[in-house]
Amino acid sequence: MEYYYKCPKCKNRFMVEKKISEYNPHEICPKCGEESNRDMEVNYCNGNYVVKCGGFYGKTSS
Repeated sequence: MEYYYKCPKCKNRFMVEKKISEYNPHEICPKCGEESNRDMEVNYCNGNYVVKCGGFYGKTSS
């Protein structure tokens, strides 16, 4: 699974690929070493659905 993070210090956005069982809401920024939080502004697309991190989803038009 891909998890996206945004660093509060340098604003770097990065992706970490992990198993769901290994998920951590905080990761270290590879650019500056600051603890970073999950990026809640990222849209995830999967098939006919667009999912926002908050868990809201909607069917896209075909």
